[in-house]
Amino acid sequence: MLPVGGAAPRTFVPGGKDPRAATALCGVFFFLPAEVNGQINSFLKRAHKYGFSNKIHSLAEITKEAVETLFFKMKCNQHCLNHTQSPLS
Repeated sequence: MLPVGGAAPRTFVPGGKDPRAATALCGVFFFLPAEVNGQINSFLKRAHKYGFSNKIHSLAEITKEAVETLFFKMKCNQHCLNHTQSPLS
């Protein structure tokens, strides 16, 4: 059964396909209090429990992946942040 509008329901992919969310997560993660970090991790565990995710994710794991992805994208000459890196010669 499709929801109103005919679009199929999306599967929850933490840290997944939205580059804006990944970039925002890179900047915010280090300023989150431990309590908020725990709440987000428990939300991610519930998402797995109820079938929205294939594995249990943690906020630290998602942030690490987002930082690595952003760094490798920045190395591309066409990326808007490429000029901020020093040459690696």
